[in-house]
Amino acid sequence: MDDDGASSYTYQPLPSRRYIRLLKITDSNPCNIVIDLEAFCLDNLPEYDALSYTWGKAIGEPGDNQDQPDSGVSQDIECDQHSIGVTENLFDALVEISRSELLGYVWVDALCINQSDNDERESQVLLMGDIFANTRHVIVWLGKDTADLDAFIYIHGELHSRLIAYEEIIEGEKAPPLRSMDPKFLKYLNMTLERWLALWESYARFYRRRRWFSRVWVIQEIAFPQKIIVRCACARLDWERMVSIAVYIQLATTWWPELIKEKPKHSSGNRGIIQLDRYRRQIQDRTTPSTDFRALTARDQWYCSLLKWLRLARAGEATEPKDKIYALLGIAKRCLPPGMALPITPNYKKDCRVAEVYSTTSAVLLLNMPTLEVLSHTVSYTASKVEGLPSWSPDWSCPMQAIPFPIISHGGPEDSLFNCSGDLSCDTSLRKISGSRLELLGNRFDRITVIAIQEDERITSHFVDNIFELVTEMATVYHSTGQDRVEVLWRTILADAIGVPVASDKPSHPAGAGYVSYFQNWLLYVTAQKLIDMGHSKRKAYIEMLSKRNKTFGDSSVVLPSVKEISKLAALLGFCLTELENRGLEIREYNRMIPQEVNEFQAMASRVLLGRRLFRTSLGCLGVGPKSMKVGDLVYLLQGGIVPFILRPSDHDYSSFTLLGEAYVHGFMHGEMLHIPGFRSGIQPIHIV
Repeated sequence: MDDDGASSYTYQPLPSRRYIRLLKITDSNPCNIVIDLEAFCLDNLPEYDALSYTWGKAIGEPGDNQDQPDSGVSQDIECDQHSIGVTENLFDALVEISRSELLGYVWVDALCINQSDNDERESQVLLMGDIFANTRHVIVWLGKDTADLDAFIYIHGELHSRLIAYEEIIEGEKAPPLRSMDPKFLKYLNMTLERWLALWESYARFYRRRRWFSRVWVIQEIAFPQKIIVRCACARLDWERMVSIAVYIQLATTWWPELIKEKPKHSSGNRGIIQLDRYRRQIQDRTTPSTDFRALTARDQWYCSLLKWLRLARAGEATEPKDKIYALLGIAKRCLPPGMALPITPNYKKDCRVAEVYSTTSAVLLLNMPTLEVLSHTVSYTASKVEGLPSWSPDWSCPMQAIPFPIISHGGPEDSLFNCSGDLSCDTSLRKISGSRLELLGNRFDRITVIAIQEDERITSHFVDNIFELVTEMATVYHSTGQDRVEVLWRTILADAIGVPVASDKPSHPAGAGYVSYFQNWLLYVTAQKLIDMGHSKRKAYIEMLSKRNKTFGDSSVVLPSVKEISKLAALLGFCLTELENRGLEIREYNRMIPQEVNEFQAMASRVLLGRRLFRTSLGCLGVGPKSMKVGDLVYLLQGGIVPFILRPSDHDYSSFTLLGEAYVHGFMHGEMLHIPGFRSGIQPIHIV
């Protein structure tokens, strides 16, 4: 839990571990607040509200170190004629609550828990699921800052209503879907394009600057309450409308990339509120889906759900790194199957290291989940922030560098798209952990010989040129699937799975043959863009290279864009760019000219390649693996793995390996490795450290 200001007030010990404290504001003004603290048993609670807020500053500007607590001077409030120090943001929240109709008993973690007593903190953390489940309302306090608030209120009020009305008009006329900058719609709103764009920039900035949306504790705090009240300064915002607008511009339309210049990082912001509300409804309905298709029992499902919650928490902020685990224990405890004990207990004592908490949590998952999906959540050992963490344990404090392949491939609890281990047993008793050493059963499949160069995380024309070099030396027919090498290339770029893991959409596998046109158009536009960007002196050499590439892959069933097509499109796009610059218009007007299927292919490829690289093996297999891999690293099948993994032999102990991460190997994602002569019989204990 966060560690707030010191207090001269002396807390009385709670009668038992089933008790909590509630506060009541007895007097308040802008300069002083007086409260009473009373202890109640969970079995006999009065009506109360719970406060969800940011311990430190409510507002965070880009570049702030938001993991640090508020360094500002604490303010004092009065309790039993003694003072308790609170942060400015909490003081503001209490003042606002005292002015509202919500006055009554309130639970506030910083005041209702003795923060200087680690034993009490540990026991109260386990009760938080009950505390928020029993509350009358959860009050979300976003702070007293009013920047961008007027635009935010307008979007969720008048604009929300007018959007619904205009959608009904479109539906009645059977017109195409509403575009983000449709002149007819802007005329209907009596709004200029400049005002329209400024409105949505304010909307994005409202989310981006308010730190509540990135707090790890909010996952638990909004999971159980039926009623959420959102307060920002004196305004009361509607949670359901906030979710509705976020879903509309993120999922129901293509507006988001067209309207917003600077996107919120990770899963904070309006995309975060969609995820939070989805998990909230799943938890309340007990319908949290599992990505582990072998999770057949309630116990299996619980462990898989715990992994899902941990993944969501990784993008959240916490002053105390241990809270990336402990902030979810309230949810985890309330969702336990009958008769099952919580396998994780909080420990805030200083002699308990963060690495111990993280590796213990990972071990619990590895030894109980039917598959090895938790290994897909590791980051490169070079990127870990936690010292002493074994390579097989995710660093739960780091946001995910890439979407795990089991998530990309998730077709439903009984319909996983990948199953590298085939019919091998998922008996968890075959896995052993001793200290930092993990023992699994597995066998080496192949060795990495070539890795595609990728200068940064963007999928650009330079990336395209490099991946074609990667497949040039491959056999014209892929030995495991019978496909030609260009088809293998575009399918590998997508992990041969179509569909983005949002809402209720399910990906399909293998990707439909119709997506070859997406690849061809994407290739056409990316290559044309490179022609525009390069000087005339370099164009001749590049065009010659394109001609040579087309000849090299002339036998492919996938026809590559011709030099004539690329040159023609480059001339057209270059002219349009010049015109936009002359008119002083923004680049997003240019982006609107790009066909939807080009953007869709780019988005689908990005979710696979972000944080990863393409590679080729000694057997001529094409795959995707972690960006930390090097030539000579090994591709392994690990028993219980949905996907293959990349291992590196230890420098000092040749009997053990470092786990670099998961992999996709085209043509070997459904147990095909087991059909290689002698492979099944070669499965033996593998040690990962």
